[in-house]
Amino acid sequence: MKIVRITVVSLLLLWFAVLVVHAAQIALKRKAAEMRTTSFLMAMQAQRFDLASERYAGEIDTERLERLHDDGFRLVSYSAVKAEYDDGCVCGGHADLTFEANGKPLHATAVFTVGSGYRPKQVCVLTPSGSERGPIPELSEWNMLVCGGDSF
Repeated sequence: MKIVRITVVSLLLLWFAVLVVHAAQIALKRKAAEMRTTSFLMAMQAQRFDLASERYAGEIDTERLERLHDDGFRLVSYSAVKAEYDDGCVCGGHADLTFEANGKPLHATAVFTVGSGYRPKQVCVLTPSGSERGPIPELSEWNMLVCGGDSF
């Protein structure tokens, strides 16, 4: 009877250890995705588009980004960058972004996907509530460049 108890306790401890290791791996992957996305957004905010391109998992047309900035649309701030664990992976997350559009602040939520090395692969800005997609062509341009489409 004693051997059965020891075996059961050992199996429970092993199961618990596997669970702890798995949770730690998820936490590390989330942190990596958050840090790399923050690093990308920091480069975008500083208007260092070549550096932002290096920190992005896809390709970005830096010349178009510079034109967009010259046209009066830029990332002013970001906050609440949070990666999520879903469907067995850390594949994306969300962040709060503030842009300046022709001298006026534009607050929006963005969703991002994670690519190789937990770098952001898409950063898609959602149309702010109360706004229509049409009147914000700069937001559509951002999404074309950094998200891969303007349907947000």
